[in-house]
Amino acid sequence: MKRIFIAADIDQDIRENIHNHAKINFSYSHNIRPVTIENLHITFRFINSISDKEISGIKEAVRMSVSGCSGFKYGLNDGTGAFPHKREAKVLYISIGKGRGDFERLYSSISSELDRLGITRDHRDYYPHITIARLNPALNIENKPDCTGPIITETLKCSSISLYESILGPGGAKYINLARFGLK
Repeated sequence: MKRIFIAADIDQDIRENIHNHAKINFSYSHNIRPVTIENLHITFRFINSISDKEISGIKEAVRMSVSGCSGFKYGLNDGTGAFPHKREAKVLYISIGKGRGDFERLYSSISSELDRLGITRDHRDYYPHITIARLNPALNIENKPDCTGPIITETLKCSSISLYESILGPGGAKYINLARFGLK
């Protein structure tokens, strides 16, 4: 069984900038672990415990869902958010601003194809974001500096999405790209 997920790829230089932002602004506690540069992405769907033979069907479903989609531009919102909230932060993230609707439409398309395979959706609303750090145990960061201001000011381009395997280990998760799907 494999833990897999579908995500939008982010250019290497942008991932480096985001990672540096997290290291600079969130190094005040040993409880905060920035996401490694190579693991930064924008998740569409997390699919847990899939057999090897089911993966080919998922690849085909993703290929079908993006076949008519064009690449699109997006931007990151200023500041950093927290899940479930800043009083008990477990995850720090940067949300998507401009282009959010494009991510939501692509999520809908992917989810519809996965629904046909019987892969159940998460019951939470889709919220496109980039996870930049994980906190364990959770911390109250409500009164910490918000790190507002632009993290990345340039317009970014979503030109491909990938199917990844997530392998958990003592040093954190390692992601292996199983398939990449280009957008027109």
